[in-house]
Amino acid sequence: MPGRVGWSAGIQDEDLAAVLHGAAREAMADLGAVAAAIHLLSSDGARLELALTGGDAPSIFMAPTRIRLDSTDS
Repeated sequence: MPGRVGWSAGIQDEDLAAVLHGAAREAMADLGAVAAAIHLLSSDGARLELALTGGDAPSIFMAPTRIRLDSTDS
């Protein structure tokens, strides 16, 4: 389904997953976006890791899976 936000196997907390899913769907609708990506801080605090992505291909494949915080590169 176009514009659908998918669940990530990396989110262990079902309540957090539900909140992130709802936020991504609302943001996509409000902004008229074709894709959304939510990154969460890694356990060591060194990078952001992709927690949830959704939307239309090929846009969903463009989101970086990891973003280092000490670099301008993703």
